[in-house]
Amino acid sequence: LACSKRKNDMSADIRNTKLYIIENFKKNLTLSDVARNAMLSESHFSRKFSREVGKSFKEYLNTVRFDHAKNLLEYSELTVMLICSECGFNDYPNFIRRFRQHFGQSPMEYKNSKDGKKVHN
Repeated sequence: LACSKRKNDMSADIRNTKLYIIENFKKNLTLSDVARNAMLSESHFSRKFSREVGKSFKEYLNTVRFDHAKNLLEYSELTVMLICSECGFNDYPNFIRRFRQHFGQSPMEYKNSKDGKKVHN
């Protein structure tokens, strides 16, 4: 499966691109920026990234951003609005809607459910 490819199966440029995304996900990254960083055309980069990672560039970027958001919701005292900004999302209502689509609950519901679990542990 493309989704479960091991790190060793990935080309160096895609491994480097994943690191670049992880280091820069808070910025307004575009496919063009990342393809240029990998020194590939957008179309070639897009096909290669999807084939090797098992997700499109945008899906991968959003996964990194949402994982960071979940971490901040669980372990920080930041407001949801600040977390939205901290994770590279520029549109607060869109962040709320997409978080709910992704996780089945709003960021505040997620934060409250994590706070509740912490108290009972």
